[in-house]
Amino acid sequence: MADSFFEEEGSRLLTPHAFEFILDGEMKRAVRSQNYLTLIALETRREWDGMTVTADEGTLDEVARIIGHDVRDTDVMGTTEAGVLSLVLLDADYENATKVIDRLVQRIDHYEFTTPLRISVGAACYPTHAVDPDSLKQQALSHPVVNWRGGSPQSFDFLETWYSAYASSERTRPALSGDPLIGIARRGNRVVGVAPFVQRRGRLGRVPVTRIQFAVHDAHAGEFLVPVDEPWAAGAFIESLADSVHFDVISLIGLDPDSERFEAIAGAASRRHLSIEMAAHEDALVDLSGGYESYCHRMSRNFRRTVKRQSSRIAAAGRVLVDGVHLTDGIDRLERSIDRLFAVTEASYKLNGARLADIHRDYLATLARRFARRGMLHVSLLSIDGQDAAAVMGLVERGRYYDVTLSYAERFAHLSPGSYLVQQALKMLAASGVSIVVSHGAHDYKRRWSSRFVSSPRTFLFAPSLRGSSARFIRFQAAPLWRWLRLREP
Repeated sequence: MADSFFEEEGSRLLTPHAFEFILDGEMKRAVRSQNYLTLIALETRREWDGMTVTADEGTLDEVARIIGHDVRDTDVMGTTEAGVLSLVLLDADYENATKVIDRLVQRIDHYEFTTPLRISVGAACYPTHAVDPDSLKQQALSHPVVNWRGGSPQSFDFLETWYSAYASSERTRPALSGDPLIGIARRGNRVVGVAPFVQRRGRLGRVPVTRIQFAVHDAHAGEFLVPVDEPWAAGAFIESLADSVHFDVISLIGLDPDSERFEAIAGAASRRHLSIEMAAHEDALVDLSGGYESYCHRMSRNFRRTVKRQSSRIAAAGRVLVDGVHLTDGIDRLERSIDRLFAVTEASYKLNGARLADIHRDYLATLARRFARRGMLHVSLLSIDGQDAAAVMGLVERGRYYDVTLSYAERFAHLSPGSYLVQQALKMLAASGVSIVVSHGAHDYKRRWSSRFVSSPRTFLFAPSLRGSSARFIRFQAAPLWRWLRLREP
């Protein structure tokens, strides 16, 4: 039998016939061994002259080459129909598949395509979602986990808004936001990378340090903006910092320890005598991929009882209304919603009636206006008998919601209005097609309503300074002592 039956010419992709054959065989094996099997489908379309058209074989092969770095040799990859790239994850359940999808999308995020693309990434698991190959493919295509669109400047706009509002020592304390520190990497006259850093003063292991980190504090907004095939650029940024900037520690979120980019950074750290330590950074995640009711069903019985009690308590308090700006709905209420968001924040326990600082007002208002124009803003406001009790604001991108701020008026604290509003927002987000909600930070109160906490690596690069060495010793090398003494690690 000709080799072309199995693989596309010049590609590692299996042909549709070969993929169907292997998928059928692997599903039968999963039945016999009683193991999971998950199918990931990447439906790719090109944007052309104001329209979207099915991606050609060359584009599919390009996508396959990009994600191939994160595909195991035992996994099966091929085309199943026009414009669809499929991947079989052997012995993997749906939850593990979503982690793989996160890595694949991250790879795609860092690649510069020559033409604008839209990629819908869906997944279905045997036996959870289907028990035969045709149904499994249909389920994977009809239940997207991520809707990715290339060529849009959302990350830049988010960072530019943050830099404009905070990264100026003339407007706010450097300890709060820091000094802007933006790195540019060039190959000849061509820019090949950008590093959106900020230099801050703070504490690590209770030691006062000068820290360099990605902008936007601990949110997943800052990152090395370099092509996936230019991993050396990330290492060059580290060497440049070590040679020209004073710091005690560099803190980086989200670097894959098995990636070429991390290898380049580790090499640069070794050459500049920087010590590397790793720690987990956790965020709360809500899985809405099956809709709001499915999310509630997967939560505990105690959670469902609590939600019902909260709803009854709020309803008994007076006339309840939830409104605001929800993607493309309510844009005419934008300015009023921004003012109400500020008012709720000022009535919270954090400010206790004090005016929200102008820098925070500028940041939140600019962010809201900027992304409302794109239909990406989601602001929900809860009022009881005409008085605003809680507000939550976030941004929606590629089928994911990222929180920005949540506040509630202290006089309504006994009703837990924030928790109630979160559930109302989740209902609306699920109805609009959002599959994942990400809330930055692993605060204990989020365990009540999050599907799970997800961990991503935080990489620390310590300078051989007195403060850098002291912070490293107290935070990491003395960690067993803190655990033995049953003390909270600094």
